[in-house]
Amino acid sequence: MDLKGLSNLLHGLPTQPALRSHLQNRCISTDDALSAFVWRSVTSSCRRPQFKANFNTTFARSIDVRPYLDLPVGYPGLVQNETYSRSVASKLVGGGSSSLSLGATAAQLRGALQPDK
Repeated sequence: MDLKGLSNLLHGLPTQPALRSHLQNRCISTDDALSAFVWRSVTSSCRRPQFKANFNTTFARSIDVRPYLDLPVGYPGLVQNETYSRSVASKLVGGGSSSLSLGATAAQLRGALQPDK
């Protein structure tokens, strides 16, 4: 996704300066977008009358840490870690002005993978 596409995703997020800065400075991957879609879809399906609208939700992703440890791609050992992203359900699928767009949700997931950039 190019910067113009990311800029379009930013429209309507004036209260999210950290996400705005994050999206302007890096791209999201296809995996980030698909993961965000799955997270929002599962959260949406869990929104039933018996649950509060603002329940907490967590999304876990397994990440390959071989590049961070300078291990070759073909290293046969299991080298992975988990990263967790948390949000309130109403921010993911609320539909109001306070809910995050799919692009902003994907950027939140990307930020959890690369927090120092």
